[in-house]
Amino acid sequence: MQPLSAISLHHKRKLIVSFHDLHPGTMECCARFLQRLETVGVPRASLLVVPNWYHQSPIARNPELCDWLQQLDHDISLHGYAHRAGHRPEKPVEWLMANIYTAGEGEFYKLSVPEADMLLFQGLELFRQAGIQANGFIAPAWLMENEHIPIVEKAELSYCVTFKHIYDLKRLETLYAPVLCTTSRTRLRRALTRQVVSGLARKHRNEPILRIAVHPVDFQWPEIEHFIFRLIEQCLADREPTTYQELVSHQLFEGAGKNHSAEKQIKVVGKETP
Repeated sequence: MQPLSAISLHHKRKLIVSFHDLHPGTMECCARFLQRLETVGVPRASLLVVPNWYHQSPIARNPELCDWLQQLDHDISLHGYAHRAGHRPEKPVEWLMANIYTAGEGEFYKLSVPEADMLLFQGLELFRQAGIQANGFIAPAWLMENEHIPIVEKAELSYCVTFKHIYDLKRLETLYAPVLCTTSRTRLRRALTRQVVSGLARKHRNEPILRIAVHPVDFQWPEIEHFIFRLIEQCLADREPTTYQELVSHQLFEGAGKNHSAEKQIKVVGKETP
């Protein structure tokens, strides 16, 4: 894939705001978030929808959620299948990633290609049954293997996203896009997350693309919610809001007519680490 340095973004730098872990149990939280998001100047967000949350909530069985998603003018991403890892690696570092960093939710972490292919197909099939169109794919905790990227491209999705990069699967280009994400799972994390994220925001303030990712658990804590919206407003001072789907569309880039379809394989960057 062609790196970001070969691409020129028009106008202001870009900001992508995404809501993760959308399923029947978090629909109301997401709806409130989108309403408030629009009031601060973000008309469209990227919504990461889990098709069968913890193997207990197939979206096709929830017509209210399906109807709502079909009516929304937002970017929809397939966010894994069940958001629950079915295996736990045994190597020490990998075990920590699977059990501590992701709390057992790194569904695509260290999966073989056939296993990832099956889960992706099952997720897209549930979307089809629900009448929902996915534009891209984002693995839970952004953890997927480089070998999984051609699977997503084969599924005819426009993009996939990891912790550091956005992969434009139509034009075979790689965009560097750091993410700012609070973590609210434990008291210690809540105590530190605002300082850490603020530091990362300063570090990445000149990057062409910046992302802010939120999770439903963040909105259980008023101080975290307040921090998130203050961060969004600060970023909007010199950035234009967009979505993953809008970003990879040719209208946002110079040289959009460049065709890389003759390439036999997708070229990817090195291993991703959160």
